[in-house]
Amino acid sequence: MGCSGGQLVIDYINRGHLGVGLEGSDYSVINGRANWPKYYNKNLFTCDVTKEYKLFENDNRLKFDVISAWEVIEHIKPDDLTLFFKNINDNLLSGGFFCGSISMNVEVLEGHTLHQTVWDEKTWYENFPKILKDTNLELYDYPFNNKVREDYGSFHVL
Repeated sequence: MGCSGGQLVIDYINRGHLGVGLEGSDYSVINGRANWPKYYNKNLFTCDVTKEYKLFENDNRLKFDVISAWEVIEHIKPDDLTLFFKNINDNLLSGGFFCGSISMNVEVLEGHTLHQTVWDEKTWYENFPKILKDTNLELYDYPFNNKVREDYGSFHVL
């Protein structure tokens, strides 16, 4: 979710896995950016992940072993977080994993506030029980000491 240029999705595909990317912005489609010219409406799709969605291949409903959202969740308005996570729950196989990161920084680009939910880590964890209430999702401490990158303005969730 929030696949941007789609490279992580393409890396999965190149290793023989099914990879699907959902992106809320049409910038990459309009500008023919990164992997979008080749994979648009094949493996990379634009959609609003705060609205109900289902993915199909040859009329068969797809559900996933892993769903990730790196630096995406903070873009969701507080009132839409429950449905955002319900959608993850509804598109994840039983026993599957969701992993991601959440930025705690305010981000404004050309006068547009990009991060809609700017909470500190403590506030996120206080709100997760209510946000996840109508799902089968369980929240775990992120089990890895090593991180992909050092980013002191975000934290990871599993």
